Amino acid sequence: MIDRTHTHDYRDLKNNNLTGTIPETIGLLKPLRSLRLSNNSITGTLPESVGNLANLELLSLYNNTLTGTLPQTMGNMSSLKWVGLWSNNFTGSIPYTF
Repeated sequence: MIDRTHTHDYRDLKNNNLTGTIPETIGLLKPLRSLRLSNNSITGTLPESVGNLANLELLSLYNNTLTGTLPQTMGNMSSLKWVGLWSNNFTGSIPYTF
């Protein structure tokens, strides 16, 4: 469950042996500016709702086991300055909106 009662601008959860998938509700964290989930064991696809994170400046997802294509909604992430997606199993091309 995602707590929306407080402003959480920075989330650093790298190197925590996290497993499972990134929930679609991640898109509810609209004030988020930095999300570090690298070096875990996260699986599944990157949810379409990630595009709702318009304030996100840093997205670190490298060294997981993410699959599928990158959502076209990533083009909505107008504040994004750095993204790390390597060492996953993404397929397809980078969205043209990105």
